[in-house]
Parts: sequence; C-alpha cells; structure tokens
Amino acid sequence: MARGVRILALETATESCSVALQIDGDIRVRETVAPQQHASLLLPWVEELLAEAGIGASSLDAVAVSHGPGSFTGIRIGFSAAQGLAFGADVVLVGISTLEVLAETVGIDHDRVLPVLDARMGEYYFGAYERRNDTWHPVVADCVIEPDELQIPGNGWFAIGHGVDAYGFVDQHGDRLTGADAAALPSATALARLAKARLDAGGEPVPATDARPVYLRNRVARKPG
Repeated sequence: MARGVRILALETATESCSVALQIDGDIRVRETVAPQQHASLLLPWVEELLAEAGIGASSLDAVAVSHGPGSFTGIRIGFSAAQGLAFGADVVLVGISTLEVLAETVGIDHDRVLPVLDARMGEYYFGAYERRNDTWHPVVADCVIEPDELQIPGNGWFAIGHGVDAYGFVDQHGDRLTGADAAALPSATALARLAKARLDAGGEPVPATDARPVYLRNRVARKPG
C-alpha cells in the first residue's frame, strides 16, 4: 500500500498559533491562542507531532505555511520556521494566503466568504473568496484598505475574522452579509487541507529558498498626521 501524502502546516499569522501534521486522511494538531508565544511553541510542537507519527522531517512531502497578511512578527516566525524545515528536509514549501486559510475555516458551511483582519492603524486586511468546484477563487484580491474605501461586490457574503468587529464593518456592510464570525482565527488544519488540494491539483510550489512572505504593508509605524 502506498503511503499517504505527508504535509506539515504552520499557522502563526494572527494571535493563534497552530501546527498540523496531515498524513493522508489523518491529521494531528496542536493549537492555542497565545499572543507573543509563537516562537516558544512552534518548533516543540513540530517535534511532538513528528514523534507521535513516528516520522522525521525528511519523510514529509511538503511544508505549508500561512504566508500573510497578518501580524508582522507572527508571519516572520512561521515563515522562517517553515522555510528552514522545508530547506533542511529537502521538501517543497507551499505558501498560502492567511485570508484564504481564514475562508477555509468556514468553507464547509459557506461558499462566499469575506476574510477581514484588523490591520491596525485604521485599516483592514481584506479579501473576498468564492468557492467553485471545491476551490477558492479570489473575487477581491487580498489587500490592505481603509474602511471608507472598502467595497463589497454583491450580496450573500459571510464575514469572518476580528476585523468584523473593527471600524464599524457590520454597520457599514451588514446588508450584504448572511452572517459573521468575529472570533474565528485561521488554523493549521485548514491550511493543511488547502496545501493538499493544491498539491493534488498539480500546483507548482515555490522552492523553499525562493519563497517570500506577503505582508501587503511594508510599515508598522504610526501613519503620519
């Protein structure tokens, strides 16, 4: 019997820190909401999951990482770890949008999802994703945007992410929504599913040495004036 596809997924782009090891249909997970603790939790969890499965990193087929947007520090921690693991094990690295991962967390119940994260500084990280043939398609490309510039195409969207509670999002756009979940955070479980689907579809992962995080915004300082 052929062994199942083995994917290690790291999600650290928000307050949540999660690691998932997917071996074909079986998935093992470690996750918690732990701001400022990602660096201390991530690699020990990786070691635990690999040990539980009785495999080494070199037996993986891919490492997946949520590459942003989100917390600059969280993205750097997760991306650096994923890049190092993929390079050291000589396996491919699959980078996936944090907003698409957020959409996938509710994708079983909703086909039109607005992932919205509070980007601070009076802005959102925002995208619009529609599921067609079990694949997410961006209707609005991931962006960093001010509240008064945000426009939602059409109706029937489910909004998800802590941005839903920021800057009057629901007050401004509630008539276009079927519902909202401001408490949901992206998970490594959803990331692993997306990575497997991408590999199964024959997507071309970027070599670990060439992959880059996607911040969308290159500053963290307060906006002038």
